[in-house]
Amino acid sequence: MKQLFTLGFLLLCISIYAQNITGKLIDKNKNPIEFATIALQNAIDSNLLKGALSDETGSFIFEDIKSGKYFIEVSYLGYENLRKDIEVSNNNIDLQSISLNEMSQDLAEIVVKAKKP
Repeated sequence: MKQLFTLGFLLLCISIYAQNITGKLIDKNKNPIEFATIALQNAIDSNLLKGALSDETGSFIFEDIKSGKYFIEVSYLGYENLRKDIEVSNNNIDLQSISLNEMSQDLAEIVVKAKKP
């Protein structure tokens, strides 16, 4: 009985001190961005703590995050990188919908060359 009580207490302590961070990546048309890279980093020293990919719906989750200051960095080919600061306290963090901006690049010229075989 004592062991069961101790185990229950430990699980309660872990659930109190470990939160989840969730969010969803979308483009300007509110379409989900699939398989984008999301990195959770420590705000103090920029150490990488966890990494994730967005799923088919654009959603991602980081589980069992301790209280502290962090930032996420989102990258996906064709879109501008995004950095978002986060402070985790005693509650789960839902970042809701995060919109990524498409990267636009103007080309000065395009050269097409062809050779006869």
